[in-house]
Amino acid sequence: MPDNTNSTEQEEHQKEPEQPHGDPQTDWKAEARKWEARAKQNSQAAAELEQLKNENMSESEKTAKRIKQLETENAVYKTAAQRREWVAQVSKETGVPANLLRGDSLEAIQEHAAVLNEALHPKPKAPQVHGVDRQPSTGSNNDQKLAYLRALGL
Repeated sequence: MPDNTNSTEQEEHQKEPEQPHGDPQTDWKAEARKWEARAKQNSQAAAELEQLKNENMSESEKTAKRIKQLETENAVYKTAAQRREWVAQVSKETGVPANLLRGDSLEAIQEHAAVLNEALHPKPKAPQVHGVDRQPSTGSNNDQKLAYLRALGL
């Protein structure tokens, strides 16, 4: 007995026009509505399947699933608490406000704090004097005043 499914598929492929951009008279809004309706049906079917799976689970399976969910939540909370401790520690050590620190590990938080600390607390620079003519003279200040007064004739 010959397989009719392959011949039917081949006939469908032969009937389809091979246009790269589709049929110019396609109503794209209608197509979008059709696919949206199919997606809603699929999501409803998936929800029904999940409900059936949950109903068919034994109590021990339900308990195991709930324990796994709670362990995951607990791990998230522990990670957040550890990060808060690291941020507080680095903030205390560097003087950088805790709300500015970023990172998921102690090392990353410390590196970020070092960068922020340099930006927030720059090291003071020594005054710069440009040119030799702006250097103070070696003579005493009183000698200069006396020479000036003599030049004026006083």
